[in-house]
Amino acid sequence: DDSTLRTQKPHYAVRSVEFDGVIWYLLHWDNLSGEVGLRSATDVLHLHREGPGPAVRNVIRYLLDSGIPFNTFIRAPYRVVPPPPKPRFSGLGFRPANYPPSGLDWIGYQHEAQKVLRSPRGRAALMAGGILGRIAKDFLDYDCVFLVPLDEDVVDGGVCYQDTSPTSDSYWDDALTEDEIRIVCGTYSVAT
Repeated sequence: DDSTLRTQKPHYAVRSVEFDGVIWYLLHWDNLSGEVGLRSATDVLHLHREGPGPAVRNVIRYLLDSGIPFNTFIRAPYRVVPPPPKPRFSGLGFRPANYPPSGLDWIGYQHEAQKVLRSPRGRAALMAGGILGRIAKDFLDYDCVFLVPLDEDVVDGGVCYQDTSPTSDSYWDDALTEDEIRIVCGTYSVAT
């Protein structure tokens, strides 16, 4: 029965935009300059039906608790950002064949993961949902997601999504590099 869906009024406006051929659903509150972006219409419908509350904090907390991936976008001018340098070894480095992991490996992993997650962009791991979000919950408090970074921080180390319209705004958010994701997930290379 969808009668409750028809009578509920969301406390945010939803609009769809296309970034690089992918449809995004942007949630906007009148009192905020940023927007929350979801990649799935199903997630938007689920959020609407679940009704976590009118405040953006309630919506974001619900998304984090549910492991639903999302972004918190700010608008900023588009500019080309050079990719980060490729590391020599990805993740936690290289290990020889038949390497037996030890307690020191675990301590090293925790140290490296904390460095990534406690960096200004570590909040991106929480918003990624899935296993990355679950790992990040062991190191981070949800409040870091509510601390929207300054334009310069995001533009220098974040990801830019641009609407397909040539006069459109660009939307920026924090992002982890592939190497940072491998570190947080505890990945190291082993010789074969």
